[in-house]
Order: sequence, then C-alpha cells, then structure tokens
Amino acid sequence: MVAMLHVALACVAQQPEQRPSMADVVRMIESVPMDQSPMPEEDRDVSVTSPSIGITTDDGDGRLSY
Repeated sequence: MVAMLHVALACVAQQPEQRPSMADVVRMIESVPMDQSPMPEEDRDVSVTSPSIGITTDDGDGRLSY
C-alpha cells in the first residue's frame, strides 16, 4: 500500500515536468508486489460505506448551505 501511495504522490508533483509519464506509472504499479494482503483474511468481509456530502450555493445571499 505504501508503494501505491508513493506512485500517487509522484503523479501529483507540483511541477508537471516532475510527474512520471503514464508508461512509467504503469511500470511502477506493475512492479508493486500484490501477494501481500493489507489485512488478515478474517477481516476481509467487512463492508465499508462512504458518506456523501451535498453542497448547494443558490441561497441568493452568496453563502454556502449544506
């Protein structure tokens, strides 16, 4: 997982010329070993949901309402 985070951080470098090409990104991802599980087998059946957030700005007063 840490290796994937390094790839992600390289892709969002502040200077575009410092970012890897897509071919380099593919090579980096392919070189990451996938045989290691990030969590034990018994914990894999846990269901995860993500919250959603709605934002509207059409109140007429220019303020955000949630």
